[in-house]
Amino acid sequence: MRRALRTLFEAPLSLSQMAARARMIPLVDVGPDCMRITAPALVVTGERDLDHVVPVDGSCEYLRLIPDARAVVLERTGHLGSITRPDAFAAIVRAFTVDVGADPRARPPLDDARGALSSSKGGPTHRSAPTGRVA
Repeated sequence: MRRALRTLFEAPLSLSQMAARARMIPLVDVGPDCMRITAPALVVTGERDLDHVVPVDGSCEYLRLIPDARAVVLERTGHLGSITRPDAFAAIVRAFTVDVGADPRARPPLDDARGALSSSKGGPTHRSAPTGRVA
């Protein structure tokens, strides 16, 4: 958290640059690039009512575009869940890597990894993420 705050002060936000970037986003077609992804993909969002930066529905579009992408909702957070709930975010990533076989040495507790991930087959379904510790 301290590092994030230090970065904020050392590289302050530019609202005009953020607005310019936001105006460019709809002009970029990411579909063809997403369809070429062959590695396991995980889309992590905050809760729909708490993420006021990137609409969760927009993030869920990646589930349609990336073959076999999976989605997890990081509960009790919005856009910056990796900062506000780092332990829970790490548990989600760890469960995903174990599930896809990326790290065979890692063995998460069953209740942390099971049921946390959902496949996009059949549509963009979100499930609750492992809760971890509240940061």
